[in-house]
Amino acid sequence: MLLEQRLRAQWERLRGLLGKRPKARALLEASTESEWMARSLEDLGHEVVVSTRADHAHNPLGLSESAARGG
Repeated sequence: MLLEQRLRAQWERLRGLLGKRPKARALLEASTESEWMARSLEDLGHEVVVSTRADHAHNPLGLSESAARGG
């Protein structure tokens, strides 16, 4: 499932949106708030990849090189 959404950087909103979802990989664009958000998502059991805009333009799902190639 792909979910792309902006939300206010508030723990309650984050937990409400993603707290009951199945564990997933989240891709965050590096920003001033990505560190606490990554920790919060990991606390909810999700895997988190933080990258620059250039990184995820090349590899938008944050896949490893072998997975990106289908291996």
